[in-house]
Amino acid sequence: MDNWKRKKLGDIASFITKGTTPTTNGFNFQKSGIGFVKIENINNGAVDLKSIESFISEEAHFAQSRSILQKDDLLFSIAGTIGKIALVKESDLPLNTNQALAIIRGYKDEVIPEFLGYTLISSVLHETKNKARGGALQNISLADIKNTEIVYPISKIEQARIISKLDSLFQKIDKTIEIMQENINHSNSLKNSLLEQAFKGEL
Repeated sequence: MDNWKRKKLGDIASFITKGTTPTTNGFNFQKSGIGFVKIENINNGAVDLKSIESFISEEAHFAQSRSILQKDDLLFSIAGTIGKIALVKESDLPLNTNQALAIIRGYKDEVIPEFLGYTLISSVLHETKNKARGGALQNISLADIKNTEIVYPISKIEQARIISKLDSLFQKIDKTIEIMQENINHSNSLKNSLLEQAFKGEL
């Protein structure tokens, strides 16, 4: 493991914070404007812009300057559904977000975004999910995130190789799940057809 490092995320990333609900600061949501990202707007490691239904004004956006998102910010859900991630792209902006999503920034000197995303899913869920607090609405704190130890290869080429391998394996798993779901749907259709025939006296 000489070519690997172990560091707390707070020592890797230069900036870790979270957002605020606009109504807390006296601003209402709008039907259009600047997109306001919530956990349900994160899918497959990205921000699903089409699913955003909450918007804020430019005034509200700049009033919540701490949570103005930037390119390559890594979002990590810390309340409710813990462990969803999204990498913010230039084409996503402008966006803002709430307190259910941690914003992780300034980490690219040591780790590539995709590697950090996978590592967070593994490390944070393993180390902090058992610490989840709040009863039905589980949550983890920014301190939990900052104190999470990240183990990573020094070489970014090696990081990219690991990501490529994981992507390939996950694609195979997703394909297997898709095939299984198709088989389940086919089985259900066959059962329904047999039931229909039985009660029509056609069996």
